[in-house]
Amino acid sequence: MPDPAGVPRILDFVTVKRNVALAWRSYGHWWIELDKTEGYGWWPTKLPIGAIDMFRGVPGVLNAVGVDPDGTLTRDPQPRPHRRPRVPPRAG
Repeated sequence: MPDPAGVPRILDFVTVKRNVALAWRSYGHWWIELDKTEGYGWWPTKLPIGAIDMFRGVPGVLNAVGVDPDGTLTRDPQPRPHRRPRVPPRAG
C-alpha cells in the first residue's frame, strides 16, 4: 500500500505484464504490479472501443476506476491468474 505521507519506499518486486487483445474490450493491455499487492494500468473510459478509437485514442482512467467494478485506486482489474507474457524488468 502506498505511504500516505508520500515517502519513497523500496520495492522488492516489480513486474510489467500484458494480456492479449480482447474483442471490443481492448487492443491488449499493459500494467505494472508492485510487490504482488498493487497493480496500475490505464484503461479507456469508453467501452466497448472500436477500430477507429485505436488510432484516434480515447480518454482513459487509472485502473478503470468508475468503468470496471473490479478496479480500485491500487488494483488493476485484470482477472487472476494472469496469462503470459510476463516481462520482469532487470537492472544491472
